[in-house]
Amino acid sequence: MAQSSDPVAALPGQKNPPPLDAMLRPPRSGPAAVEAPYSGPAAPALSAAQAVAQAALQACAAQHLHIGVAVLNSEGSLIAALVDPDAKPGVAYVAVQKAHAALAFGEPTTRVQEQLRADPALRARLTPDMAVYPGGIPWQRDGRIVGAVAASGATAQQDEACLLAGLAQIHDR
Repeated sequence: MAQSSDPVAALPGQKNPPPLDAMLRPPRSGPAAVEAPYSGPAAPALSAAQAVAQAALQACAAQHLHIGVAVLNSEGSLIAALVDPDAKPGVAYVAVQKAHAALAFGEPTTRVQEQLRADPALRARLTPDMAVYPGGIPWQRDGRIVGAVAASGATAQQDEACLLAGLAQIHDR
C-alpha cells in the first residue's frame, strides 16, 4: 500500500494499525522472537506529566473551572491526559490540538497565535490536528523540547493560567 502525501491522512505521531489479515493470523509456534529494546522519543517523565496535569486541574478547580489537560512526547504522541469529571465533552481533544501546535512551532500557543496574525504565510505550517488558542506550551528539559502540554475547557487565558500554575509545581521542565 502506497503512503499518502495527504497531510490529513497521516497526522504527526499517527501509527496505523497492521492490516486486518495480519491481526487475524494465528500466533506463531516456537520460540518467541527477541526484539531489540525500544528507546522511545524524548518525552517528559511520566510522573512529571501526570503531576503537571493534576496540578493544572486543581488550579482550575479551585476557581470552579473544569478543564482537560494533555501531555505529548516529542513525536506528538499522547503520554498523559486528565479531564475534570465536570468538564465539557471534547476538552481533552482540544488540549491535544493545542499541544500539537505548541510542539510543531516550538512556542507557547499564545505566541504562535501572535505570529500567525503578524505573518499569514506561517499559516501554511498549520495542520488539521492543531489549535492555536492560548493554553499550549512546549515542554523543555535541558534547553531541548521533549514534548508539549496543554489545557482546554475554560477561556483560553484561564486554560493558560491553570497550565502555568501546574508547571510551576514541578521541576522537570
